Amino acid sequence: MYESFFGLENPPFKITPDMRAFFGGGKREELLSALLYTISRGEGIVKVTGEVGSGKTTLLRALAAKLEQSGIRLVYINSPNMPALDILLFICRELGLEPDGSEPKFVHVERLQAHLLDAHSRAERVVVLIDEAQAMPPETLEEVRLLSNLETDDDKLLQMVLFGQPELNDKLDRAELRQIKDRIAFELEVEPFSRTELKDYLNFRMRRAGYNGEDLFTDPVARQIHRHTRGFPRRVNLLADKVLLAAFTAGERKLRPQLIRNALGDSGNKVSVSMPIIAAVVMVALLAALVGGWLGTRGFPLQTDAAMVKNVPEKVSDAKPAQMPPQPPQLVATATADEPELVQPPEKLGLPPGAVKPMADTGGRASMRRWSAEQLAAGNNYTLQLLTAAPEEIARFIRTLPDAGTDAVARYYRVQGEGAETAVLVLGAYPSVKDARRALAQLPKPFVKYGAFVRNIADINSDLKEAGVYVATE
Repeated sequence: MYESFFGLENPPFKITPDMRAFFGGGKREELLSALLYTISRGEGIVKVTGEVGSGKTTLLRALAAKLEQSGIRLVYINSPNMPALDILLFICRELGLEPDGSEPKFVHVERLQAHLLDAHSRAERVVVLIDEAQAMPPETLEEVRLLSNLETDDDKLLQMVLFGQPELNDKLDRAELRQIKDRIAFELEVEPFSRTELKDYLNFRMRRAGYNGEDLFTDPVARQIHRHTRGFPRRVNLLADKVLLAAFTAGERKLRPQLIRNALGDSGNKVSVSMPIIAAVVMVALLAALVGGWLGTRGFPLQTDAAMVKNVPEKVSDAKPAQMPPQPPQLVATATADEPELVQPPEKLGLPPGAVKPMADTGGRASMRRWSAEQLAAGNNYTLQLLTAAPEEIARFIRTLPDAGTDAVARYYRVQGEGAETAVLVLGAYPSVKDARRALAQLPKPFVKYGAFVRNIADINSDLKEAGVYVATE
């Protein structure tokens, strides 16, 4: 509905992969080049992992398009949760061998090998792309390993690229799957966008959809979207779509952070359109249909521009979404030369001994920025963000925590939001995303009840810097 309002030719933020809008930033182009290079070398098994909604399937389809342009024969499996024999039969069928399921397995393997040798003699290559590989049963993963054994003296006859969620790594760590893990020649990880990458991505998608004006997604808007989506493309697309819809219903052609709060539903970081926006859109659609139908029957030209209903959103723009949760605040600049103790030591909060082992007396935002800078210098790039809430809520949450069973240090600091002060509680420092995820998985349930997640320490450092928090260099 908002496309004509913003001068777009098509929806810019569809959640289904759109190769016309493939974004090479955020290391996507580098990942694609690495995959093409690895396949060109004839490596047997390649693994690509990433969280849900990180853009793995989009990368897969971009890879498939490049390989097809090179004349490589592809077998694409998007539902690999099948028995071992079935994946063999599937590959045979995709290559035109028309397998008979009643024949013994070795007959299918021999027929497949003969077909691949014939293709190799004609300098033709075959690559199998498997999406959602974490869903494969162990025996099917073992079949993939066995199929990768089909080779000549110099080349692999069948190359495999596995795309999966981090659970694939956990599955491959099992003792019974150590052989296939050893056969993986190359590993890549699809990470979410940083804030800078996210801004570029949002405006790139708008221009691909036909937008010709100044960048709609400015730094403050992109920062807010990143805060709520953590840079995962699928979440970004959902929220960006709702923000454009909120701007349309409000008759605004420039985006501002308030529109993001209007677009968020009643589920915190889950992205959903709020009821006032739904009501406004339904009202607009009904009004357009009724008025359009009345005018059309009388020979008047139908007006489809948003100006026809520009006054309707004003009746709902001030409405507040029901049960809107407290949102992470926008940091504001504040002097820190004489910064008071914004964070009290644990004993002053009445925390029981060992509630978090150990609990650091962080001493304020300047101290937190100094800590973040020290961790980055030491090669620790990630932490676990346990909770963002009012300071008293942080204190109550800490009192409920059992012993963490870890030596990781918990730190908390306050940030000044729009009219309210909010505290952020983080735990530990880890060199890699994998280390941080492993630590997150090992935390007791009370620590993760509010949706704990891995956070980039560089983002914390940037947030505090933008808030005007500077520390003297030694």
